[in-house]
Amino acid sequence: MNQVQAIKLVVKQTEIESGITQTIFSGRAMRIRNAEMESLSYTEPGAGEVTLEIKPESLLLTRVGEATTTLKFSKDKVEHGKLTTNYGVISLEILTDELEITSSYLRWRYRLHQSGQVVGAYVSEWTMEETE
Repeated sequence: MNQVQAIKLVVKQTEIESGITQTIFSGRAMRIRNAEMESLSYTEPGAGEVTLEIKPESLLLTRVGEATTTLKFSKDKVEHGKLTTNYGVISLEILTDELEITSSYLRWRYRLHQSGQVVGAYVSEWTMEETE
């Protein structure tokens, strides 16, 4: 059975090369839990709907808006993702170097590769607080 709960969510992302950290989202989100997994969802201004599926050893991030992004993160394992735009599909490989999952905090460090080249390296941090 699904348990649905409103939470306060803060999403930050740091570009490793520059060291610049941005708050991507801060506000109300929905957490859905069941026996197999947990998911978080929110609406990101300018980007659309964001869903993060949380499993014990992996995360699946989906953004649906003008472009659709699907990225899977699994520690020390190469995963495949894609960015779908009006101009076509961009295939990405994702290597997650660190992955920390707790009930109130998520943090993962990853590199995006395209055609064998690193196109970005980031740290994402998601902090969750229960609301009344």
